[in-house]
Amino acid sequence: MTAHPYTDNVLMSCGEDGRIISYDTRATLTRAQATLQLMSEVTCVQYHPRMDHIFVTSDASGKVCLRDARMAFGPFRQRSRHGIVHAVRPLIEIGLK
Repeated sequence: MTAHPYTDNVLMSCGEDGRIISYDTRATLTRAQATLQLMSEVTCVQYHPRMDHIFVTSDASGKVCLRDARMAFGPFRQRSRHGIVHAVRPLIEIGLK
């Protein structure tokens, strides 16, 4: 779980089920504001300390992705590539050991 760098009421979590969930504790009906479903287990999520829309994730395969929350959780027409801005694959996958 990670806290938003500027808004204390906004949190993000990840799980073994491949979901990244954005929460807003100010919401009255449901705390989960948006969900991003990925194909593999998400092992870590962390907001960027200075750029409030940027966060990083890692998954069970070793892939690390820099993501933009506006592309991942924004209005449906603005969503693209699961919010991925940049991705790094594991060294084994690209042939370096």
